[in-house]
Amino acid sequence: MNALRVFVPFCLAAVALAGCEAPAYDYYSDAKPVIDANCATCHQPGQIAPFSLTDYDEVAEAAPILAPSIEANVMPPWGADATCNEYLHDTSLTDADKELLLTWIEDGAPAGDPADAVEVEPAPEVEFDLSVPLPTPYTPAAGLLDDYRCMLVDWPLDEPTFVTGFGIDPDRTELVHHAVAYVADPGLRDALGDLDDADPGSGYSCYGAPTPQNAPGIVGMGVDMRWVGQWAPGPTGRTFAEGTGIRIEPGSTLVIQMHYNTATADPSPDQSEILLQLRDDVESPATVVPFLNFGWALGSVPMTIPAGDPDAVATFEQDIANSTLDIFGGAIDIANGDSFELREIFFHMHTLGSSGTLMLQKADGSTECVLGVPRWDFSWQNSYVLAEPIRVDPGDTMKIECRFDASDESSDVGFGDGSYDEMCLAILYVTAAD
Repeated sequence: MNALRVFVPFCLAAVALAGCEAPAYDYYSDAKPVIDANCATCHQPGQIAPFSLTDYDEVAEAAPILAPSIEANVMPPWGADATCNEYLHDTSLTDADKELLLTWIEDGAPAGDPADAVEVEPAPEVEFDLSVPLPTPYTPAAGLLDDYRCMLVDWPLDEPTFVTGFGIDPDRTELVHHAVAYVADPGLRDALGDLDDADPGSGYSCYGAPTPQNAPGIVGMGVDMRWVGQWAPGPTGRTFAEGTGIRIEPGSTLVIQMHYNTATADPSPDQSEILLQLRDDVESPATVVPFLNFGWALGSVPMTIPAGDPDAVATFEQDIANSTLDIFGGAIDIANGDSFELREIFFHMHTLGSSGTLMLQKADGSTECVLGVPRWDFSWQNSYVLAEPIRVDPGDTMKIECRFDASDESSDVGFGDGSYDEMCLAILYVTAAD
């Protein structure tokens, strides 16, 4: 830190004496707008990030540790590979922004003139129609770095409604790492209530999925429980693909999976609020289709990750339009043999995951990359919205590939919901094709 503060004024003064070249970039004119737009949304007081990046002194002090994260594409957290496809809401740094920040840091992080400060216009806020608080406050478990807790919220509306946008107003921003909302059909309320009653405190523990495998009275995610939306630190929320939405029936139950992280703050009671944008009708009703080998989930087909294997692979491929839509697509009038449009993908593994891909081989032999996640990070899972929907027709084959690093494992790992199990699946947000 001292070296930075001494070097910069000395170097700038020496320019006139031909001592060194003027820096290419400075903080106020160049680095600040990039950092404000891409980093400071989380790196500010009261947010989940461990330190603040809201002014020059804070950024200059952190500069030496920023470069490795920028070079490795670790920060800002964004897992999708831009060479595979184009996605909306991309939070990653552009190559130009990376070059700017790395050069600025290498030049000693010069401040420049505060009068030249470039202010970043905040992203427009999504307008939500309904705010639903968690039923009771919940205090994350002491000593548990990552606490996954599912809370049950009774759907408050008496008419069928479409959810077209989703967000979270976190009560404890320093603790809430991310949240996922599912909607369970009306007939599941008692079974979900039993899970809640069996676990002391508000809600129930739910590490890998919103319900444990083989939970009594619950078939599973995608059949009688569907994905609604996901939130991670940064913007309050977002809208779904234009003209689309998830239909929710009266009497349904929202299952809110909260991920609390106590790495930077002591546990304290949280009662965050779920934010929903609602419409009476939409042009293209959407549904969610889990894509995986269901034999893995049912235990009839092993997904074995050998202990010690640094690059274990699990793959599955299927003509999905001819295979699963009778079960999962009923809400949007899609049946086996119908075409559909893929709008959004949520890729999921656990902590051994290292990378993953979702590919589509068309019936004509051409191949399309749907999603590439070259460096999987369980702590930063995103839902990736395609810039342009992908049409999937009968005869097209979808293939998922998950790679795992089990170098440090002493026993084989299989598919399951638990902390020490693994998963390999994609959650597909789809609409009927024209």
